[in-house]
Amino acid sequence: MLQLEVKPGYLVYFYRCIHSVDFFLRRLLPTLPNRFCVDLGAGDGQHGSNTFLLLLNGWQGLAIEKDPPSFGCMKQIYQELGLMAQLLNESISPENICLLLATQAVPADFAFLSLDIDSWDYYVLKNLLQHYRPVLICTEINETIPPPLRFSQAADTVPDAQAHFFGYSLALLSDLAQANNYDLVHLDFNNAFLLAREYNHFWPNLSAEAAYVNYRQNPRPEYNADMEELLALPPDLAQTFIHRHFARFQGRYLLSCP
Repeated sequence: MLQLEVKPGYLVYFYRCIHSVDFFLRRLLPTLPNRFCVDLGAGDGQHGSNTFLLLLNGWQGLAIEKDPPSFGCMKQIYQELGLMAQLLNESISPENICLLLATQAVPADFAFLSLDIDSWDYYVLKNLLQHYRPVLICTEINETIPPPLRFSQAADTVPDAQAHFFGYSLALLSDLAQANNYDLVHLDFNNAFLLAREYNHFWPNLSAEAAYVNYRQNPRPEYNADMEELLALPPDLAQTFIHRHFARFQGRYLLSCP
């Protein structure tokens, strides 16, 4: 974890994912069309943020957070630091995402998108990509569901993170990436990185299985222990496991395996 003092006596903590964000953007910087970032599910805009360091380094951006207390914290510190970010206290949905970005004059080819709303992220990203083409995308996935399973929480349901019922699987994200000419270039625990193909001159386009090795071969948290069995099951038995595990969410998710 990275600790940074952004003003005297004020410490901000960043998760390891920020190192991956820095790794990719540092190499891409000379070719980026702009230095504009969008943070969907920004939290308090500081601790664990994928965009705060960018804004501290002069980037412009848009940060959206629905939780009023978290939004209030973000608004206060961003104003104190004079950051060039537009802030919205709004709920994000597949239906309103493009309108929210359009009303804030977000460039169609903005440089970096961070997506982490713990719910219908798949549908939000799918709709966003119909009108916008961010260069680099960091999106949270449901790391407990291995390839080749395609899983997504339905767009109109409430997530339950404690039961691992949220978001979407890496394999489904890989399908979306391929359909939109993005390369899957990295998985950092539960943060997947996509890069617009026309900007990728450095990194291989990974299959979902190849990227998921990062999760399989690294220490996994205790809170995922009840899903550990999935990693050793063939796809048909893995689907049965998930249907059983998500029995109380019947009809509120999609699950398939080619």
